[in-house]
Amino acid sequence: MVMRRKEAKDYGTKKMIEGVFKTGDNCLIIEDVITSGSSILETVDDLTAEGIKCSEAVVLLNREQGGTEFLKQNGINVHSLLNLTDLMRYLQEEGCVDQKTVNKVSDYLQTTQIDQKALAKSLSKDRLHLSFAERAKVAKNPVAAQLFQIMATKETTLCLAADVTDATALLNLAEQAGPHICALKTHIDIVDDFHRNLITPLQEIAKRHNFVLFEDRKFCDIGKTIELQYSKGMYKISSWAQLVTAHALLGK
Repeated sequence: MVMRRKEAKDYGTKKMIEGVFKTGDNCLIIEDVITSGSSILETVDDLTAEGIKCSEAVVLLNREQGGTEFLKQNGINVHSLLNLTDLMRYLQEEGCVDQKTVNKVSDYLQTTQIDQKALAKSLSKDRLHLSFAERAKVAKNPVAAQLFQIMATKETTLCLAADVTDATALLNLAEQAGPHICALKTHIDIVDDFHRNLITPLQEIAKRHNFVLFEDRKFCDIGKTIELQYSKGMYKISSWAQLVTAHALLGK
């Protein structure tokens, strides 16, 4: 059994591949989820560099976004225990989700298929050397893809921290800075005269000037409480913010 590290440590063996193996061994890769297949392909590259042969992979869940087809083109056969369509069907049969949710997941899968050519190009060189437009094509998260596209179109990486306590000042700042930024970072809970009517014009400004709204809420609580803080209360953050922040140390 061998393990691949995400990055080599600067102490110990300093290796990417840890375990007992010898040159020429065959290795079956085990992964939890496959989306694009890029992580499996990167694992194959690291194993191959150590003289280990790889042509098969087993995954728990196939998200059906083109990863298995991409890997097959690169000589790797993927065996999935479950795919997302079947999982949603099982959940519906057990009464855990409704048909509307099943349809939403199905539509999402259809609209988020990977761009295999762009993915292959991104893997051929360090992603940090790709253009923002290229990174938008291979981003797995739709908001990340949107942000990269904005950065490419507007040729800006500026995120403005709007630490103001007045609603009118917030709107004026968004209007003035809007053409020059890719994101507006807010602390909505410090706005003294906050009211729900503030959100609509703020969204309109963001749409007109093409930037995302980024609420720096720093969520830190148990999951259910965070869900309520995110979607309920006076601010209803989930209804307008594309990005939020959260602390790494959370409850269960």
